[in-house]
Amino acid sequence: MKPQRWMPALAAGVLAFGLSATAGANEVVEYCQTSLRADPAAKTFPDVPKFCGCIGEKVAAGDRAVTVTVMKASDEARTKGGRLDPATLPADQAKALEGLRGVVQGCMQLVMTPPPAPAPTATPTPAPTPSAKVTGMAAWSQLVGNTVAGKIDGKDYAEFYLADGTVKTMEDSVLTTGKWSLEGDQVCFVYPKEDKACFAIEVAGDDVTFTEKSGAGIRLKILKGNPRNL
Repeated sequence: MKPQRWMPALAAGVLAFGLSATAGANEVVEYCQTSLRADPAAKTFPDVPKFCGCIGEKVAAGDRAVTVTVMKASDEARTKGGRLDPATLPADQAKALEGLRGVVQGCMQLVMTPPPAPAPTATPTPAPTPSAKVTGMAAWSQLVGNTVAGKIDGKDYAEFYLADGTVKTMEDSVLTTGKWSLEGDQVCFVYPKEDKACFAIEVAGDDVTFTEKSGAGIRLKILKGNPRNL
């Protein structure tokens, strides 16, 4: 349905708009609101105050009185099933009627234009999550075929773990070959003329920690492959 009466130029349908008109308190705005709210055809109008504010803002202060006169005359003609004809009006009212029709069209164009879509917001880059820690066999699987290296008791230390159960250890310039084996969640090492030593292992990123039964731990770095040529 469309609001009729003094609004012959309005398009049909429910009107949706986001106009932020500054509706001043003037007779055009007041009569516009009274007229629309009294018209059953305008009951679906979504925001009468904003629309009437737009019209009231566009009518010059000196033309408000004659504009209201024309609006009332147009309403009376509509009630009788007719349409106000500018040719039958005094010159000032005819001018006001033509101006009002242009104002209505302009306000309708404004209110029927949807507001611009908000600019997309940048999605924040999530902070990197700490590397998950793994233990036992899962941790050991990341070491086989690779080397661990670091300082132990002030000496350069490196171990390379072969898939066949061989471990090659370099302590400073001394190279020793031993055997490794998994026993439950621990890895155990046996070197010539030494007792078997077993450790719990934990891998986090490129760090590996070997923890003895006593609770003493050694942390080393994981190096891909065999960069020390052990």
